[in-house]
Amino acid sequence: MKFFDVFDYSKSIGVDPGLFLTGVFGAVLNLNTKNGLNVWENLSTLITGGLVTNYLTPLVCSYFSVFNSLQYSIAFLIGYSGLKAMEYVLQVVHEFIQSRIK
Repeated sequence: MKFFDVFDYSKSIGVDPGLFLTGVFGAVLNLNTKNGLNVWENLSTLITGGLVTNYLTPLVCSYFSVFNSLQYSIAFLIGYSGLKAMEYVLQVVHEFIQSRIK
């Protein structure tokens, strides 16, 4: 399998390799702030950072009318902070559900 085949396949399933890798690099920096994670937690953090970046970057760029030249900068920031934002959203949803159950 050639590199271009993998590139084309990832594009066909909705994953932009450039955005994904930029998000992974942002998540790598985020990993430096976390201690005590095992290998699977580190790997899932990297994959999640890439996927969150892949799907949120176009939305953020469209919402703020950002030029394509800044897209990878925004992708890096989302990869770095996107996991924190997702953790916060999940915490709020969890608390909301818990308040409804009681």
